[in-house]
Amino acid sequence: MYGWEDSFESRLDDIRERELKQLRKYQILNIISSAMWATAPILTALATFAVYSVAYGALTPATAFTAVSLFNVLRFPLTMFPNTITSAVEANVSVKRLEKFLSSPEITGRQNDPMGEAVVLQEAVLQWPNKTPLLRAMTFTVPAPVQGQSRAHLTVVLGAVGTGKSGLLQALIGDLHPVSGLLKTS
Repeated sequence: MYGWEDSFESRLDDIRERELKQLRKYQILNIISSAMWATAPILTALATFAVYSVAYGALTPATAFTAVSLFNVLRFPLTMFPNTITSAVEANVSVKRLEKFLSSPEITGRQNDPMGEAVVLQEAVLQWPNKTPLLRAMTFTVPAPVQGQSRAHLTVVLGAVGTGKSGLLQALIGDLHPVSGLLKTS
């Protein structure tokens, strides 16, 4: 194995631990919110009876039972209200993520190579979005499969860490565009 695996594993463990802490906090707040909203009808009824008793004196059974039946009618809407708020907030977050994705720039299409090559790079210069050089004057072709061919071509991209393998693959799928030169895929 390689020496960098332990380093990446510890980084991922730290990130996962932070994520789990946030999920625990979210769940605890969700439980508290649900408990508060579940007890809200009972507390509302008690507070209403207390205020009625102070303001109007004695509470008659007819008034009390009528109020209790109205509170029972309101129990379900009051219980569902926090779920509605939570769902609305989550939907808002989802809409913002979709909006960001849908408003991102389109990847420009590529021209098909009339020579029958699957991939053509001619003097292609690639760089990362932060202008860090990636590949300079890269030239190679990968032949396209021939109709009736029993086996596909196998192309291997091999190199040490940090030599541009991932960047090359990103360029081939259209995530990186060449600064100069030609890059065609079919």
